[in-house]
Amino acid sequence: GLSVTAQETETQRKAASGQLRVEATVPAVKRGRDRGRGRGSAGRGSSGGRGGGRGGRGSGRGGDCRKSRKSALVIAPQRLWSVPPSPAGLSDTSTSAGSSSSRSSGQQRYRFPDLAWARCFFSHLQERLTLATRGARGLGSRPLQLGTDCSGAEAPWFALQAIGRQLAQELDVQLTIDHRFACDIEWASRQFIVQNSRPKALFENVLRRDALGHCLLADCARVVPRGIDIYVAGFPCKDFSLLNSNRPCFGGPHVQVFEAVVNYIKEHQPATFVLENVQGLTMTQKGEEAPIQQVMRILRSIPKYKVKGWKVNSMKYHLPQNRTRVYIVGVHTGRATLQVSLDDWGPVIGAMESPLEVSAHNFMLDDDEPEVQAELERLMERVPRPSGHRPKAKAKSGAIAGRYGTRWADTHKLLRESFGVSSDQQPLIPKNIGWSKFLTSRTKDGLELHAIKIRKTKDPDFDQSSSDFIAEISRSVMYGGNMRRVTPCLTPGSKLWVFNRQRWMIGQELLALQGFPVDELNLENLRDTDLSLLAGNAMSVPVVGLFLYMILANVTFPAEPGLPPASRRDR
Repeated sequence: GLSVTAQETETQRKAASGQLRVEATVPAVKRGRDRGRGRGSAGRGSSGGRGGGRGGRGSGRGGDCRKSRKSALVIAPQRLWSVPPSPAGLSDTSTSAGSSSSRSSGQQRYRFPDLAWARCFFSHLQERLTLATRGARGLGSRPLQLGTDCSGAEAPWFALQAIGRQLAQELDVQLTIDHRFACDIEWASRQFIVQNSRPKALFENVLRRDALGHCLLADCARVVPRGIDIYVAGFPCKDFSLLNSNRPCFGGPHVQVFEAVVNYIKEHQPATFVLENVQGLTMTQKGEEAPIQQVMRILRSIPKYKVKGWKVNSMKYHLPQNRTRVYIVGVHTGRATLQVSLDDWGPVIGAMESPLEVSAHNFMLDDDEPEVQAELERLMERVPRPSGHRPKAKAKSGAIAGRYGTRWADTHKLLRESFGVSSDQQPLIPKNIGWSKFLTSRTKDGLELHAIKIRKTKDPDFDQSSSDFIAEISRSVMYGGNMRRVTPCLTPGSKLWVFNRQRWMIGQELLALQGFPVDELNLENLRDTDLSLLAGNAMSVPVVGLFLYMILANVTFPAEPGLPPASRRDR
């Protein structure tokens, strides 16, 4: 094997002294609209501060690489390497530097709802979790190793922190998480990971990694950990998403990432794994079987794994967001002991559904908060030139041409006619009210159509100044939904308009809406668009936490992590 101990020691020494700045060569992929946690990559440039530059958006992992460029991760040594006081229930260097304070300490101001998912899930699993702590192989007997691919904002890591605090409080068990590696092609994701979690290795691309991979933290080759306890990956959704009009599924350009995830499971044999993807995975197309059937056949063909999947909605698990996702759990029966059959997990998962405790409006900051003011100032700087200015490029006839051309105007006209609304009717959304002045012509008209649709079909007394509806206005009105007190599903490009606040939700609010402890995060060097991208691609923290809880309660891990040398020959 490759010895990296000396290299790691030197890297840690440099980081502790503030000398380390990691430079990594990453691909600049062709310009396109696809974005996400491997669901369409973006080659983003380095930012020396909050307003740093970015590169173009690209076509995804394995995309058409035109050229290479340097992208620097801005590493804050004190956050990455120094070991702060651990939150109750967690130890080791895997704990977050910003999470040493608790809500009860009074040391920090918390502006978002304190979700009770960890406590509620524990109450359902208390008996099983108590049993899981007993014996020489019980929870807390050794550190559990975690690895993530397509890591995004590291929702599994944050979920395990919350679970650890609950286990410490209820069972006096110290859950130690050894975060062995993370991997993501997105610059924003890697920067977020560097600043907020503690992976021992950070890889840049799952497609360029096998037994070895280039570690951005050590700036050298690192052995990819084998035989870890928990492996979590959210493989690309674009090829399966219902928002993709082509929906090529296994014929799409991003299937290579799914294959790389499967290859990691085959070759490195984690004791358990959790995979996540969109509900489109379960939908048929043109009479063909749903992609989930092929996914499950592939995963179940891996020797010694028991595999099962469930479709769950974040809205039923403590978050006011209509987000349905598929979660797949696998257990290596040769390395771990499955105490309760996966077939029996369904009723427990269903029993943990809970009525919503808070409205999505509770996740919005006051307009005088610095993050909201900063975004408003940024928008003001982008106000269009005076109407007398004529752009060099001529617009196409009939309407204002832009990214979506002019067809939207005809579509919107037909929608108005279907609602029985004349073109000269007084608008429901006053001109340039709130942040609407910063919207494109298409999006402004779409916002008006959302208001019309709400009044016609859901609330005849609709008044935009007091309505508690929230609309997704980044997409066509025919695809962007609107809901009362609950948001439509977040996507990387989401723009969620909150009518009674007369603005859309900003990046910090979207992260909070996914269950992240935003007031404990270090978000330096990340812009609002980066945070929105992270939130749209993230797993919901309570939902991935649900499945991690189920694993901890129903799986006994091996006495020691890792694989014996003969295991590769014995498979």
